[in-house]
Amino acid sequence: MLCIIFTFLLSGCWSYIGLDEISMVSGLAVDKDNQSNHFKLSIEIFDLSASTKEKGPKTKIIETKGITIFDAVRNAKKKLSNKLYFGHAKIIVLSEDIAKKEDLINLVDLFIRDKETRENVYVVISQEKTASDILKVQGTDQSNISQALNNIVSNDSKVTSSTAPLELYGIYNILNYPGISATLPAFHNVESEEEKKNEQQDKVKSQEKDQEQSEENKNCELNGTAVFKNQRLVGYLSPEESKYFLFITDGIKGGVLPISTSGNTDIDSSLEIFHNKTNLSYEKKNGKLIIKVKIK
Repeated sequence: MLCIIFTFLLSGCWSYIGLDEISMVSGLAVDKDNQSNHFKLSIEIFDLSASTKEKGPKTKIIETKGITIFDAVRNAKKKLSNKLYFGHAKIIVLSEDIAKKEDLINLVDLFIRDKETRENVYVVISQEKTASDILKVQGTDQSNISQALNNIVSNDSKVTSSTAPLELYGIYNILNYPGISATLPAFHNVESEEEKKNEQQDKVKSQEKDQEQSEENKNCELNGTAVFKNQRLVGYLSPEESKYFLFITDGIKGGVLPISTSGNTDIDSSLEIFHNKTNLSYEKKNGKLIIKVKIK
């Protein structure tokens, strides 16, 4: 009897997997090849073979293809000795082209169902030619681009209020609630000051070398909100328009509100937002629906 009881009290980690047996995913970008109609994934993984004493953990990009997103993820094993582990994934980047042609639920379904992927992963839209263009840039303050994107999106509502962040579980809830469409953060790449100086000074260099340097010196930047309708991307709100969208939907948690103290069109002051509360009321008058928005 004691032996039987101890089997429950002294159970070990039967499903334990060592770090040397997995490749930890930091984030991924989803594109599609229009010719083969196959999905193309650019997966950022932690490079545990590199030294982390000076600049912290380094990452590298692995590219893979497949008929479906799940198929592409499994095909990455052909290039890696270890299996991909999505428990530390921070961001999913979707290309603008694929967001216009594919239903949003089909693009995130695997990650919602997968037992390893966390439900608080942010999903964003790339305004570049491909989604991988966002992950391949050189970060301004972090070598881990996926982590940098996650930090930008998660802190935006408290600092600038220029986009409408949405996590995996939020996407699932919205897609299963009639009458509401998804809004996701949008990113694009901008030239750094270092790149502009190099373009002026290094005109003698070959064109191929300039292109390689251009990719290295670009930085990703949050650029408003991607708007969906019936699970397809239909357009964008600018960072300024996104702020007023967040006011209406009671999504403001902080930020700055530039104003004119003189009453004319010249902006000469800024107010910092510490608290906000928006109340919506509805009224039907003369056969029309009137929405009243009260913002405090």
